[in-house]
Amino acid sequence: MKKDHLLIGGGVIFIILLIWLSMELDEKKRLNEENEALKKDRLKLIREYLKIAKEIPTEIKAQLEKLVLEYEDLDNKVAKELLDVLNLIEQKMETKAIASLAKIIENLLKDKFAPEMLKGKFTDKTEFEMKKKRIKFFKIVEFAKSENFLSEHEYNLTNLLRDFRNKESHELSVELGKNWRTIAFLTGIEIVFKIKGKKAA
Repeated sequence: MKKDHLLIGGGVIFIILLIWLSMELDEKKRLNEENEALKKDRLKLIREYLKIAKEIPTEIKAQLEKLVLEYEDLDNKVAKELLDVLNLIEQKMETKAIASLAKIIENLLKDKFAPEMLKGKFTDKTEFEMKKKRIKFFKIVEFAKSENFLSEHEYNLTNLLRDFRNKESHELSVELGKNWRTIAFLTGIEIVFKIKGKKAA
């Protein structure tokens, strides 16, 4: 009798575990589907925004559209930051938009090179994240060049963006000529393409 109770109890526990596992798998699948839908919605929003944006020069629109199309896997954080850049351009706050684009590049370079730069200099993930945040933009650009990731030309243009960002952060009413703004945006987009391993048009 006791053996029967153990078998029945074990069977019930097994069934409960199967039900729980099935529910967990369904929940994971649902969350993955929601995440994919959010990504597509964000990319769709950027595409729609580009269609109606009046202040964004045609060439920059074309490059941003290509960036969005090339990166269906663009993570939500980067997609949101690109949308913020577009909003700043539309509000005629181009220097702030350039600073935001430079920040996107800085973070992408840190994501790509920080593990290599900090190898052996951290003990856990939390410490790594703290040290990664402290890496200066110029240091990560120098490292990318030393690793032959950035050519001399790309290195100089990335430093130009960094300089624009620093001026915008530390000075009041920074104004750049239209040509410089266009160069900065196209450079930024080109570098994002490079980091993501794609070619710009």
